[in-house]
Amino acid sequence: MVSAHSLATSIRSATENETFDLGGQNLSTITTIITAAFKEPFPLSATDDDDGMIRITFVTGAGKQARSKYDDGAAKAVTSTLEGFGYVEDR
Repeated sequence: MVSAHSLATSIRSATENETFDLGGQNLSTITTIITAAFKEPFPLSATDDDDGMIRITFVTGAGKQARSKYDDGAAKAVTSTLEGFGYVEDR
């Protein structure tokens, strides 16, 4: 299992679209990771090729074979923590 600090650092270091797996993390750790990663704006700048935006995707659940790897409230923990920083869910 990856430590909370290491995962938050990896998220903050992202410069392109990335996916992060939150399997094996409990709700408290997920909240800590999201808080550490998103409490400050990302240091991204626009270039000729993009608009300075990236997509960060979190895996918060799985199918029948791997379901036990994820806390039932993982998605809610990510969403509510991000909403607390003013992020809006993009549906």
